[in-house]
Amino acid sequence: MNTYRFARINPSNEDWKRIEGAYDSTCYQSEKWDTYLRCIGVRPFIVSIFAAEEHIGYFIGEKIWMGIPMITAPIEGIGTYTQGLNMLRETSEEERIEIYQALAQWIFSERIALTLQVDDWQLRRDIPEMIPEGDFRQETIDKYDIPYDVRPTLHVEVNKPEEELWAGLSYKSCKYCIHKAQKLGLYIREITIFEEIPAFCKVHYDQLREVCAGKGQRPKPAQSERRMRAICESLFPDRVMMLEVVGPDENGVEQVMSSGIFCLDKGQCSYWTGASYKRYQKYCPNELMVWEAMLRMSQRGCGDLNFCGMASYKLKFGTVYAYVPRLKFAKYALFLNLTSYLKRLYHSGIKRIIDSLGRISSNKRENKTNTYDYIKKGKIMWFGRAMMYAMTRFPKAKVRAWALRKLGNQIGKDVYIGPQLTMTVGYVDTNIQLTIGDRVSFGPNVTLILASHPNNSRLKAYLQPHRRQINIGADSWIGANVTIMPGVSIGECCIIGAGAVVTHDVPDYAIMAGVPAKQIGTVDKSKLA
Repeated sequence: MNTYRFARINPSNEDWKRIEGAYDSTCYQSEKWDTYLRCIGVRPFIVSIFAAEEHIGYFIGEKIWMGIPMITAPIEGIGTYTQGLNMLRETSEEERIEIYQALAQWIFSERIALTLQVDDWQLRRDIPEMIPEGDFRQETIDKYDIPYDVRPTLHVEVNKPEEELWAGLSYKSCKYCIHKAQKLGLYIREITIFEEIPAFCKVHYDQLREVCAGKGQRPKPAQSERRMRAICESLFPDRVMMLEVVGPDENGVEQVMSSGIFCLDKGQCSYWTGASYKRYQKYCPNELMVWEAMLRMSQRGCGDLNFCGMASYKLKFGTVYAYVPRLKFAKYALFLNLTSYLKRLYHSGIKRIIDSLGRISSNKRENKTNTYDYIKKGKIMWFGRAMMYAMTRFPKAKVRAWALRKLGNQIGKDVYIGPQLTMTVGYVDTNIQLTIGDRVSFGPNVTLILASHPNNSRLKAYLQPHRRQINIGADSWIGANVTIMPGVSIGECCIIGAGAVVTHDVPDYAIMAGVPAKQIGTVDKSKLA
């Protein structure tokens, strides 16, 4: 193994020219992307790499605190797909892995962090057919016995003549949709004036919200409108392409039917986000937008277009499956699995807790609009796997009730929550809550269904998602294995027998049992304490 030397730097203009001119550059390794990250409060971690006295490249990632100090390349949830090494000369896979090993040892010995995690686009494997993630193996990494996961995506090479790009479109339906959109008078408008960015982001975010609501996944897009604006303004004009598809509706009035944000580089580009209004999808604006984006990228000398995901509709554009390994290094073996758990906590809302303790520098105004960062009445709403675990498994009932409160629910005094409570929410929504009155008692294995939808089944086009609150009045007793459906309100001093499925509202003092639950009696008020 070669001997490498590392030095953390604050890149100069000359450094950025070298980084952006490297043979393995991506749109996530540029001065303007660095500006975007700093704008949203992320701390870049950039290192110069030397072999003997020769400057051979850079490492680009971020340093974060998630219970322990970590170096990640990239941070998930901020729109960055791959980072890692940025080499000034051709580098083999073996040498890249050896550099990562040496870099990890340097990070640990200098006490910079306890873990290093890298998604390296140059170590990917392109596979013609989809395979289970657990079956993927990267033979070069396996030789070094380094733990790694995989991050699959779809991509297409756009540095081709127009005829080859057109021939590469996988489905006849895609070509038909493009021709249809053109015949209906749809055309592409590119945002080239800086002052137009806020209006573009507002429309684009509105389209994404409609898409997310239709899929029943989240109340808001993964990226906030403020973050979209930050990335467009930071990368403008040469590192971002903002496209709108405009055309006449059924009344002949021109409308913005779809829009998309594409991040540009001579190496790897990305289809950062795109959406259309559902009412205009019959005009096929999305196919026209992606096709025109591919053409414009080709004309500007771009390389690969990473679609940043595995959605099946992306296959129509001639994409292939790319499996990007995620290398994992830790100073102590304990942290290899702990890191993944902490990351899930971090990105499901615990970041707000860490930020509030001052452990990580962040732009608080940006975080207020993050999808997972809900603020209600000036208080931080905590949620995530830690709260779910405490709610279901922790041996003390008071801790389970505390966890429910921290998830944003209204929980009264002296509430007893039995073990193994299941609460299906689909996602966290400040308008869909559980309300429990004082002194309510839950038996074990109670299921509260606040939201329900068929997930990936084809039935999702037939059945609308159900998302409604559940209210339980004071002094009620919910027996073991009871299931309560969305929108149900249970009155005060009710008894719900074990195994019942409550599908409709329950009046005060009712005794319910059965599937579906029916009233079988009434509580004698005179005997109550």
